[in-house]
Amino acid sequence: MGQPTNLGKLLTALAGLALAVAIVILAARLLRERNDDSDLARTADVPVAAAMPPQLETWRELSRIPLGMRSPRGIAVDRDRRLFVTGDTLIKVYSATGAPAAEFALDLPPQCLAVDRDGRMFVGLVDHVEVRDAAGARLSAWIPLGENAFITSVAVTDTDVFVADSGGRLVWRFDKTGKLLNRLGEKGSSPDVEGFILPSPHLDLALSPDNTLWVNNPGRLLVESYAADGRRLRSWGTPSMKPEGFCGCCNPISLAVAPDGSFVTAEKGIARVKRYSPDGAFRAVVAGPECFDPGTDNLDVAADAAGRILVLDPKRGMVLIFVAQ
Repeated sequence: MGQPTNLGKLLTALAGLALAVAIVILAARLLRERNDDSDLARTADVPVAAAMPPQLETWRELSRIPLGMRSPRGIAVDRDRRLFVTGDTLIKVYSATGAPAAEFALDLPPQCLAVDRDGRMFVGLVDHVEVRDAAGARLSAWIPLGENAFITSVAVTDTDVFVADSGGRLVWRFDKTGKLLNRLGEKGSSPDVEGFILPSPHLDLALSPDNTLWVNNPGRLLVESYAADGRRLRSWGTPSMKPEGFCGCCNPISLAVAPDGSFVTAEKGIARVKRYSPDGAFRAVVAGPECFDPGTDNLDVAADAAGRILVLDPKRGMVLIFVAQ
């Protein structure tokens, strides 16, 4: 072989330069991907405390209520700040101070309940609703919602009863006597309704002070509001690994609205409870994963008239009560 020509030397130099530029670009891309906390697929690899913004509020645990249940499933509070817990084949009631107040035995395991102004309990069983008076006596049992039904939440106003059916991926609206009025949230029921995405059976309901119905849509990482006629009114929520957003495949799993209109949410994967303003702006992590045992799931939340946030911790079999500092 002879000595390289000037053209050959130039081509060799250009090839070396191109390789160097490619290496720099690849390194920059990898660095960006490593620092990009919007990628939901890397949930398990990102430290929980990463990018924690300054919080507008701080919360602390005030007390705990041990339940003595094998499988607590849901909680609710009434206007007198009494706590209702569903689980096993029981409804347990506690006073505002956490003292046991009543216990009602049921024939079937209750999934959830709501309490109206008259103290009547609208109890969600797997496929139908039972209505019980304040003393626990059964007043009526409504028609089953079908073989695919799986009721996960109930919300009640002075005139309406909303029932979340995670099996059917919709919300049923009844009057107080059990007459079906209409259904909400079904995909295609109106141009603005995209439907609920539920990788797991977590469809929850909450009512704002003006009785607007709010529903979590965990597969879309959203919280949505609906008019009684089924129109979707608005939604909020941001997919993000940051604390103010919802991460993973399907969050939030539980929802409550406080008397001041603020929202309380619970999440799975990274077990945490958060508070948002009435317009959906992030306010605080009320309880982070450090507040729960590893593997905690199926958190449920409620908010009472005193401004407290109540959290059902099924793994420990207790309700945790948090207050703002």
